[in-house]
Amino acid sequence: MRFVQLARNAMGTRFELVLPARETPALRAAAEAALAEIDRIEAELSVYCPTSQVAHLNRLAAQQSVKVTHELFCLLQRARDIWLNTQGAFDITVGPVLHCWGITNGAGRVPTQHELTAARALVGMDKIELSETDRTVRFKCAGVQINLGAIGKGFAVDAAIAMLRDAGVRNALVHAGTSTVFALGKSPDANPWKVAILAPPENFGAAAPAACSLTAGERHDTRPAICVVELADAALSVSAVWGRWLQTQNGAYGHIVDPRTAMPVRDTLLGAVVRPNATEADALSTALVVLGVHGLDTLAYAYPGTRMLAITSSARDKKFSVHTLGLNCK
Repeated sequence: MRFVQLARNAMGTRFELVLPARETPALRAAAEAALAEIDRIEAELSVYCPTSQVAHLNRLAAQQSVKVTHELFCLLQRARDIWLNTQGAFDITVGPVLHCWGITNGAGRVPTQHELTAARALVGMDKIELSETDRTVRFKCAGVQINLGAIGKGFAVDAAIAMLRDAGVRNALVHAGTSTVFALGKSPDANPWKVAILAPPENFGAAAPAACSLTAGERHDTRPAICVVELADAALSVSAVWGRWLQTQNGAYGHIVDPRTAMPVRDTLLGAVVRPNATEADALSTALVVLGVHGLDTLAYAYPGTRMLAITSSARDKKFSVHTLGLNCK
């Protein structure tokens, strides 16, 4: 079968649409519209775009209440709910801490305890007021910032899927850099789509390889599959700490930070979450890395029916262990 396959660079990654059907003008137009929707969302949510709504909030919301679109307000409400349900492990206000560690600009540095304490004081969704009455946002103190990087890609994937559905597309795969994927309908063989979660690389601090592969069959990556996940009208998101490490004399630090302690996660290498939508899957995979293996029960309680996988490591022998809930891994 022929495929319609289009890609777009956005949000610091490569979005790809795969439609298992013969190309027609209408199908091509639907795919192009879905990609345009991803561009639109990036322009609204990116902290790196000075004209985005999020950048506007970060400039003004500590001084005054700022009215936002219905779309952004609802996303902020969802982020607050996830923050509550994950006991603060997912937090869109973690930006000041990321800046301290040099993660935002990629420089990498070990901050002083004074810097961490000051940054930690600015973190927490309890420092943001969301007014449903007039759909406004206000930060309770100066220095608070929001960054939707850990939920925005999933939100964009969901938006693209919604555009495809509205155009009558019944089967498609949309992914953001192979870390977050939504499988609409069925694959070309009329079965659920299959996505392989790959084993950690031997050198955790090496250049970042993919955490998952969009096909369970032929792959260029030689690492074994830890688990093959079947998806039909569902999303899988995988968050992994390898590839972006800060190496110091006291050990290596990953790029995923626990908002509650302001310290990078070190024991959990990967978190994978299957949910009915990519927005939640994206956010919860990050939360699972922060919470570690105990997060399996925490997230299962808050989000019944969630399928999950966590990979933890032993600093002593560099071996890893796989922990699952609801996923049958071979």
